[in-house]
Amino acid sequence: MDNALSSSSFNLVSVDRGLAFFTSYRNKGEAVQAPELFTRAWDECIELQVMDKEAWVANTLSRLAQFDWRFEIGMHNGTHTVGGIILAADEDIHVGPCLSVFAQYVLPEYRNRGVSMRCMRLAEQAAKDLGYKVLAYTHRMGDWRYSTTYRRLP
Repeated sequence: MDNALSSSSFNLVSVDRGLAFFTSYRNKGEAVQAPELFTRAWDECIELQVMDKEAWVANTLSRLAQFDWRFEIGMHNGTHTVGGIILAADEDIHVGPCLSVFAQYVLPEYRNRGVSMRCMRLAEQAAKDLGYKVLAYTHRMGDWRYSTTYRRLP
């Protein structure tokens, strides 16, 4: 599926519960927004710590920047980014072409407030707008445990 994206500018999507939600199309080689979230994720998720923090963050950011294009959703509280999602096209072995969530993180102090749910709704809308029939994502269930979900889109 060819979904070339033409802009890397940010668009304010909405303000909800005191948080501004922004979206951005990023092209290959463009830096990932809010890299500090990856450092926080490493600190929290023991399974990421099989690599040195700096090496893991650098490797992850580099790999994400190599997608032909990606769609980023960020949440901002007025002073800093408190969470985000990175989506890109995927040729999943189970469902074929889909839009996949390759990274998602919300600061602990912003969890259980509906922030992730709002981001996932924006991710679903992005998948639909780009012509995908499936959105794939994983959910961390605990240390070293993840569950993958394939959401069929109308």
